[in-house]
Amino acid sequence: MKKVLCLVLAFAMLFSLTGFQSALAQEPVTITVWSGYPDQQAWFDWLTEAFMAENPDIKVELTTFPIADFETKVFAALPAGTCADVITINPSYVYSFAAGGKFAPVPDNLKALVTSGIYDEAVVEESSYNGEVIAVPHMLSNAGWFYNKQYFEDAGLVDENGDPILPTNMEEVLQTAAKLAKYDQDGNLVNSGLSLRLTGAASGTCEKWWVLLMQYGGTLLEKVGAGLYVAGYNNQAGFDTMRFYLRALYEYGVDNFEVPHDTSAFLAGETAMFARETSVIVEAQKYPELDYGTFPMFNANIAITKSWYVLDNGDDAKAEAAWRFVEFANQPDSMVRFHHLGGYQPARKDLDVEELVAGVEQREAFFQNFDTVYTYIAIDEFQEIMVKLADRLMDAYTRPELLTDDAALWQFLEEAAQETNDLLWENDHFGG
Repeated sequence: MKKVLCLVLAFAMLFSLTGFQSALAQEPVTITVWSGYPDQQAWFDWLTEAFMAENPDIKVELTTFPIADFETKVFAALPAGTCADVITINPSYVYSFAAGGKFAPVPDNLKALVTSGIYDEAVVEESSYNGEVIAVPHMLSNAGWFYNKQYFEDAGLVDENGDPILPTNMEEVLQTAAKLAKYDQDGNLVNSGLSLRLTGAASGTCEKWWVLLMQYGGTLLEKVGAGLYVAGYNNQAGFDTMRFYLRALYEYGVDNFEVPHDTSAFLAGETAMFARETSVIVEAQKYPELDYGTFPMFNANIAITKSWYVLDNGDDAKAEAAWRFVEFANQPDSMVRFHHLGGYQPARKDLDVEELVAGVEQREAFFQNFDTVYTYIAIDEFQEIMVKLADRLMDAYTRPELLTDDAALWQFLEEAAQETNDLLWENDHFGG
């Protein structure tokens, strides 16, 4: 009996030891993460190292791509089933894949977090599909005004304390830009007083126009019911916004198609003002000689959302590990570090603003006058709407006759709005 018992115990110890050794030898679950923001590399490096230190059973393989390459790669990989386990992307880009079951269900704890009130309602709606949360909001990309302090000093636009006298409305933006613009002896524009998005990536061109449209009280799409919209710019707000662009180009001459534009121009000191996102602040850290400030938009603002998606790659262990990574990335400490290292605003509203803006005064403007937020609309055709409108806008900017022909300008707006409404109609989202 003793021999039998000893044998049983020996086998039990053997199997126990074998199982223990097997557990020790078990490889960590490896998850892949893709991002289209190389400028956030410092934060992603911190995030992956901190996460793996707390979760030694999970290995994270992160790859960042330039945004255009990232989008191309995602759009090819999603239908092919070869996408990364985790991506962070604008929801409107991937709505069409939601119905196809490409995304893993959001765990109940994260669904509860998303709907707990710490995110703006519009942000939650954008991270949902047919009323179901399919992603976890990550960051916001909202606009503010950037200005070069030296330009204001050179133009005498300073008060008795030497502080810049900043515009307080869109008309003052034009008037101020006219004083800031620099010309050569022949009257040719050398440095723009205001850099506008006149060409380039379609969605970006439309976004910048949309931001300025909101300063006049308009919006790209007006919601008129559950899932129903109409074009929101064939009105006085749209007319005034187009006039703003045309006056800047052809009446005041504070910008044109030949001078340098956008972030690179501002960082190089080649433009006095422009509207852009907080990412410029991170880029500006590489230019310590640049003396610049920021001030908030005057009216409503746009918040371009990026959300975390976990792909349904048929591996429950990977999906569970991926959602743990997303949960870690959205912790308050992670989000504060994200703002400091990555530049963009966290999507969470429950963070300490003073902690977020600490040490960099230019960040403050992006947390002011941010009560009214517009995001991309949670419909499949939204990207197409933006691309088609952008094409029309870029053409209109080259037509100086629109500045003096009100009828032609109204016709432009009506034709553009008709195209927008037709796309809504084709996709059962028209509410007119």
